[in-house]
Amino acid sequence: MNKEGEICSVVIPVFNEEENLELLHRRLSKVLQHSCEDYEIILVDDGSRDNSLQAMMRLRESNP
Repeated sequence: MNKEGEICSVVIPVFNEEENLELLHRRLSKVLQHSCEDYEIILVDDGSRDNSLQAMMRLRESNP
């Protein structure tokens, strides 16, 4: 458990992972909800040539 008022941050580089992002986000969120009072998941596009960036934007819109 983290101390009150602290936030857990997870930074993930993304390269051509469009098909995996939703599952990654769902599973990681489930783990973080049980271990951190407040958390953020930061996805960083590393020059993907697929639609990873668009998938990341959809995740951001549905999980403010």
